[in-house]
Amino acid sequence: MPGDLTRFFTTPPNREQRRALAKIEDQAEQADLRVRATGHVSQHAMVQTARVNLIRQEAERLAPDGAELYALIAIASATEMADIVGQMNRRSGR
Repeated sequence: MPGDLTRFFTTPPNREQRRALAKIEDQAEQADLRVRATGHVSQHAMVQTARVNLIRQEAERLAPDGAELYALIAIASATEMADIVGQMNRRSGR
């Protein structure tokens, strides 16, 4: 009914409705914080992975005999960083 909609928007929320709205706002804020934290950690992990790869390339140039080992170290490092990001995401989803 048209009057119901007007009454909905003009009547202040009762205590139960205020609690429900506050809970929704809190959940939205928590989700936003998790997104920001994930983005920050992910960005940092990508920058660090790029740095490791630059160092790997320089090491290969200076001592080509260790190229395979440098690549293994770089892969292990990138994998560990990706795992840390994943762990953070799983913990923050609680």
